[in-house]
Amino acid sequence: MAEQAPAAPRTFHPRPVLVELASAILVVGAATNLLISVDGLMGMAQSGGDIGVPTLITIAVATVTLALGLAVRFGRAWLVTVNVMAVIGFLELLSQTSIGYVFGGLDVFVVLALMRERPWFEWSARQRAEAA
Repeated sequence: MAEQAPAAPRTFHPRPVLVELASAILVVGAATNLLISVDGLMGMAQSGGDIGVPTLITIAVATVTLALGLAVRFGRAWLVTVNVMAVIGFLELLSQTSIGYVFGGLDVFVVLALMRERPWFEWSARQRAEAA
């Protein structure tokens, strides 16, 4: 019987700080946006006003951003997150409001951080493929 060669030790690459920070910014920003949107929706419903499509779109965008933040935390959906956050950041900066500048700037930071840490996402995907 042939002896089995010991498996090559798995290398461990800790999650980069920029990935942690980008994920935290996405999750906290989305949760804040979701709470503000739901509060606005409740206020409009109580006053008998029209709920409006923009409020529903904001809730949908916040939910998607929250999901992307969690995906980034686990090393997934890098390309989707970069593209979605680039578009959202651009739209927020176009709003030309102070809160739009803040959230748009955070979104630009997230895009730049994820672009900088792309090799970690590639490594993470290879590790998952080898484990499967």
